[in-house]
Amino acid sequence: MVVWQIDDDPVHTELVEMIIRRTGFSNDTRSFHSARAALKALDQSLPDLILLDLRMPDMDGWEFIELTRSRKMPPIVIVTSSIDAREKKRALEIPTVRGWIEKPVRVEDIVDLAVDD
Repeated sequence: MVVWQIDDDPVHTELVEMIIRRTGFSNDTRSFHSARAALKALDQSLPDLILLDLRMPDMDGWEFIELTRSRKMPPIVIVTSSIDAREKKRALEIPTVRGWIEKPVRVEDIVDLAVDD
């Protein structure tokens, strides 16, 4: 399974990548520290799953989702520090959004993704 992380925090993406590998969820991960870079990469390949932060400079997760609505997209799991119930409801109403994980990501969160897969 190919997993992309889109998050502007390199420490967080490193931690999540380590969890993903240790749990055996995936050995093929790629991190993008901007949504724009990930958007460009989608022209070349399509991952099996995207872990997407909502709050990023330049282009946030909401804008990324909006700009990809007309494309064939893999499932997206929101990974965010937001605890706003309205944001969660809004996100989970989007057809490509498959889940919501609150930061900090725990091993159990990734294990749950594997079980749901």
